[in-house]
Amino acid sequence: MRKASLIALSLLACLVCLMGPAQAMAASDAPPCFFFTENGHMIGKLHCNAKANDLETVFTQKPGTACSVQLTVNGAPDGAPIPCPPNANDIEVTWGLNPAGQEVIMKCVWTVNGVAIASCLPTNHNPLDNGFTLVSLTIVRAFWTLNGKMIGLPIKAPTGANDLEFKA
Repeated sequence: MRKASLIALSLLACLVCLMGPAQAMAASDAPPCFFFTENGHMIGKLHCNAKANDLETVFTQKPGTACSVQLTVNGAPDGAPIPCPPNANDIEVTWGLNPAGQEVIMKCVWTVNGVAIASCLPTNHNPLDNGFTLVSLTIVRAFWTLNGKMIGLPIKAPTGANDLEFKA
C-alpha cells in the first residue's frame, strides 16, 4: 500500500513539473475568471477573483444589434442563446457549489441600472452550466462582488470589447 502511494505521489509531482501547477489542479480548484473579447477574440487580460461569488457586467445595446447571453458548460455552448430584454443594460450572474461540489451558475438576472427586470436562466437550464458568453454592442465594464457587495474597483473594458466570456 505504501509503495502504491509513493508511486501516485511521484506521478502527481511529474504532472506538476510537466504541465505546471495551474493545469495540474482540478477544474474546481481554479478561481472564477473572465476576459473581454472583440468579435470572439480575446482582448486585454484574464481577470480572476477567488473571493467573489457574483459578476456584474454593464453593456450597451441598440435596436437591431445582437445582444444575448449564451450559457456554457466548461466553455462549450449549452442550449440556445438567451436574448437581452430591449432595455437591459447589465447582467448579474451568481455562482456557488452544487451538491457534487462543482461551481455552477445559481442565478442570472438582467437589470436596468442595477434594478432586476428578468431572469436570464431558462426554467429548464442545465444545472451544470458554469459559465457564459455575453454578446452586446459594447461592453462597458465588469465588477466582482461577494454577496452583492463590490470587491475592488470596476474593471473597464478595453476599447472594442463587445463580448465577455466567464467561467466559475
